[in-house]
Amino acid sequence: MDRDYTVLFRSTLRSMSRSLALYMHIPFCRVKCPYCSFVVYTRRAHVREDYLNALVAELDLRIASLTEEETRVARGPDGRFPLGTVYLGGGTPSLLSTETLGGLLDAVRSRFALVNDAEVTVETEPGTTDAETFAALTGHGVNRVTIGVQSFDDVHLATLGRAHSGSDARAAIAACREGGITNLDLDLMFGLPGQTLASWRADLAEAVAHAPEHLSLYNLTLEPGTPFAQRAARGTLSLPEEETQAKMMRAAMSTSAKAGLVHYEISNFARPGFASRHNRSYWTGDAYLGIGVGAHGFLPGGGKHGLGRRWWNVRAPERYADTVRGGQLPEEGAEELGREAALLEALYLGLRQRSGLDLASLPRRFGIRLTPEADAMLEDFALRGLIAREAQTIKLTQESVIIADYAIGELVGLLDTAVGSDTVVS
Repeated sequence: MDRDYTVLFRSTLRSMSRSLALYMHIPFCRVKCPYCSFVVYTRRAHVREDYLNALVAELDLRIASLTEEETRVARGPDGRFPLGTVYLGGGTPSLLSTETLGGLLDAVRSRFALVNDAEVTVETEPGTTDAETFAALTGHGVNRVTIGVQSFDDVHLATLGRAHSGSDARAAIAACREGGITNLDLDLMFGLPGQTLASWRADLAEAVAHAPEHLSLYNLTLEPGTPFAQRAARGTLSLPEEETQAKMMRAAMSTSAKAGLVHYEISNFARPGFASRHNRSYWTGDAYLGIGVGAHGFLPGGGKHGLGRRWWNVRAPERYADTVRGGQLPEEGAEELGREAALLEALYLGLRQRSGLDLASLPRRFGIRLTPEADAMLEDFALRGLIAREAQTIKLTQESVIIADYAIGELVGLLDTAVGSDTVVS
């Protein structure tokens, strides 16, 4: 670590008051959807007990390896790290009993110091829950629930290979409220095969009619190796035209705004005070721990440059459990960020957030400068409507959000990243 980074880091360490975020992956599903590239399994019931025991064992191994320098989070007086968010994701965590999920949360509480207002989220799928489920989860300290609706249209749900129906989704939402959950996130997808702008508007209208605190609205992407990607390569998967998908994004922004949901990240909308704190830890470069098969974690002060270390776990449950049982962290690989990689990541993550990117932070963090040529190009981008510029903050406009990948790529190319990347991949 060079001297400038050392000074910056020591200053950061002295003022640490943040907490960690924890993600625990539950990889079990009823079906594997044809668009899904996540690490999920439909026929592994016989390994569930071993896997869940391994989750807790990995948690202990990971905690034992953590330092304040890597996490940039100070331990509490009792030696435990503070934990601000817990996220049980999948897969389908709601396939497990509420007693099992409660046991995992108890294991977390005994190992971390949960902050007073910790956000505790569980992902659920329609057809796997009822009001008693949600009431029990609330009793175990869960205060935020995500329901994977994806669509209320049975035809689209069948196309997506989902195991639930529109009526199942409606029943799950009602049960969630009856069970006492007051922070509800609904996941929906657009750009689906055979989907029209009118059918997407109908999904949006029904979603906001349920008055969720949060909406996650994702454009379908064709992930390599998935059945959908294979069908697209063969020319047998018909998706809406790009212009139609752009109109779908505009409809999402308009409908959400009218319902009082603030568009705070490209795919995320929330009522004031209900933005996902867990997901924000990803976008702001804070420390998060990923536990379980295929899970990713990030330590902002890790790596030989002190600019960040990311890891990802093995994908097979049996290998995962065997590795942890042997006392080893189940990492498949890791990446240590150098200056250029860390800078590019900060740019991409900053611009994904509707609050924008603070240009003044870049010289402090990375020693880069905004050249006169780059400054002139920023002005040109502003005139073209790709960005809005307010003093030292740049952000995507309503229109450029629709072409976010292009706009962010153009902006990243403006900045001085002359120093080569020190990225190391194992």
